[in-house]
Amino acid sequence: MPLEDKQTRLHIMREIAKRQSVDPLRLQVSCINQIATITGDLRPLRGAKGVDTRKELGIIEDIILRLPKVREVITRDVRCR
Repeated sequence: MPLEDKQTRLHIMREIAKRQSVDPLRLQVSCINQIATITGDLRPLRGAKGVDTRKELGIIEDIILRLPKVREVITRDVRCR
């Protein structure tokens, strides 16, 4: 994995962690040739009430697509709980 992809992956992980309503620890992120792939479980943080994880996933996708080094986001293997 090129250094640029590693840096982009870390940037994506930081952006996901900024979302205070979902648990980022159950998500895996990879980035290859400016294509970000997110897999795993998207769950609300413990104690968070009324969190729509599908809506949060859409927000996360939009945020990631705005990053300068990302041209596509793949989230088809994310399970929303």
